[in-house]
Amino acid sequence: MGGLISIQNDTKETFQGDIIDVEGEVLEEWEISIKPGDTYSIEDKTLRVGDQYRLRMMLGSDEMDRKEDDQILFVFKNDGTLKLKVTELMEQQKLRNLEVEHLFEQILPGIRIEDTVFHGKKYEKSFFAKELVTYLVVHGVAQDVDDAVEKCRVLAEANILVFLCDPMIQMLIDCDMYDAKRNPVSNEFQNKSLLYRLGETHPIVKDRFKNFAMDEFGSKVLRFKSKQNRLLSYRGLEGWLEKKKRLGFWQRRYFRVLSHNDEETGRLLAQLAYFDNNISLEPKGWINLNFVQHVDLVDKKKRSFAVKMLRTNDGKSNYVLRAVTPEVASHWLSFLRLFSKVLSPVDTIQRSVLVCTLSDAQIHDFAKYLKPKIVKKGKWIIKRGSVIDHCYFLEIGKVGIYTGNLDGKEKHYWDMEPISFFGENMIFDTESVNGVSIKAEEDCELRKLSTKDWKMFLTEHSSARGQLRNMLEFGINRAIELVPFLKGLKPTELEILRLGLHYEVLEEGKVLFYEGDPGDKFYIVHSGSLKIARHNPRTEEETVLGECGKGAVFGEISLMLPNVPRTATIIAQKRSILISLKGKFFKDFVKIAGLDIRTVMRESIVNTFHQYKIPFFD
Repeated sequence: MGGLISIQNDTKETFQGDIIDVEGEVLEEWEISIKPGDTYSIEDKTLRVGDQYRLRMMLGSDEMDRKEDDQILFVFKNDGTLKLKVTELMEQQKLRNLEVEHLFEQILPGIRIEDTVFHGKKYEKSFFAKELVTYLVVHGVAQDVDDAVEKCRVLAEANILVFLCDPMIQMLIDCDMYDAKRNPVSNEFQNKSLLYRLGETHPIVKDRFKNFAMDEFGSKVLRFKSKQNRLLSYRGLEGWLEKKKRLGFWQRRYFRVLSHNDEETGRLLAQLAYFDNNISLEPKGWINLNFVQHVDLVDKKKRSFAVKMLRTNDGKSNYVLRAVTPEVASHWLSFLRLFSKVLSPVDTIQRSVLVCTLSDAQIHDFAKYLKPKIVKKGKWIIKRGSVIDHCYFLEIGKVGIYTGNLDGKEKHYWDMEPISFFGENMIFDTESVNGVSIKAEEDCELRKLSTKDWKMFLTEHSSARGQLRNMLEFGINRAIELVPFLKGLKPTELEILRLGLHYEVLEEGKVLFYEGDPGDKFYIVHSGSLKIARHNPRTEEETVLGECGKGAVFGEISLMLPNVPRTATIIAQKRSILISLKGKFFKDFVKIAGLDIRTVMRESIVNTFHQYKIPFFD
């Protein structure tokens, strides 16, 4: 349970109580006696959240008049101070409500809702009891099947899980083959293929339901995920995929993301386990997500994707999976890429300026021509005055930008971090020379494109040259000029600023950042549409503050005050491309350009807060 528990005896009798664990042992620190009017407080360090305990209570000392009561409940989480009165304990309702609220939040992400048709009847928004039990066991919400069933029974007794029917018995009833007197239908929650639904009118469901969002996985199935706990969101990620075998044929498996914290290191360890079906408790195997090198699509239908593993992984070096639709494949890819240690060539391009111009097909073809390059710390990648014969994408490490002094020596101006794109003038003019020098300030990993490979790419996509030229020479400049405090920059200043820009693709429904996350970037919306929302802790509701589309800017405060918590959550309403600028680079740029924009920045930040009604300065 944790936290501080305070019990006030608001009766005229002495209250006595103790707590017994599942092994029948009395917990010494919970043998208590409270006189009338007194308050007893204890800092709990023994009750484990999710375990079941027996609470024995007695009020009064006279054997004839005293009241005795027993209560068995699952322990809920208590982060602060829990204040209780003896009358509330004896009535049992308050503790029972707290237990039910906790179990509901734990169990809800495991409920897989769909419209089920059985024997000609449609059961809307239903789910199978056995699937839910399996989910609770494999994800460690319950210790075993019996524990999972008991937790669900508590919710069923509270009418939060509402029994619909036993499909097999219903079939016999419909066929007039069932003897109800000899085998009456039981509404008790059991680990069987029984159909249930959520009691949406229950006060606890109506209140806590606002903390969750339906996450559509596939076309019809709905699963809930918590907005307040991202680990729960991962826990809700599961479904059918096909796994390619060594001989080339496909095998259908049910995949689940399983995760836990390592007790020694505290790191999040995650596995993508696959099962025979959605009610199997033992996995057939798993992919260790902590050893994923990179993930990428491998077919033009956008349904199959490869998971490349690091050499240190004990299992296979490569897994190929296939989803039923491109949308489901995209859902899995977005998640798996969170674990990638190395970006695939496609990932690299999608995080560079090229994503603003090239189509998905062009990006995949462009990626085929990229070659890896490793540069040790202190080595020059580009020397000023040399012919531009490659363009580069920085994936890992840091590079320094140098220009010439009057005495001819190289002067360090600023650093670039991943994902950065430089040498792009090769795309326009293969005879141009480098105007700056670039050196590896750390050991770096890059991908490079040669003049020869660029020409090969153009034989397949001749329109790409014009598209890229328009974007790199004019499009990005126009986007920068939309920012109030960046208007009026000189061409040389714009060229410098472009080197520090980064690019992000946000798919529909994905969160850019959450309210409360530390901020370190400023954003310009290049295309798409985003929703700005805040969480109201008093009503547990999400309040939409507004929308922002192409040309909109937000996050200015991160340029002035890095790591200040974000004041709202940003969610993509459709696929969006964002241009971002880190606060550290912006400060270096201000020094180089000799700009004094503090007053303009203050005005811009205040206007943003007023526009979206964010009470930052209240």
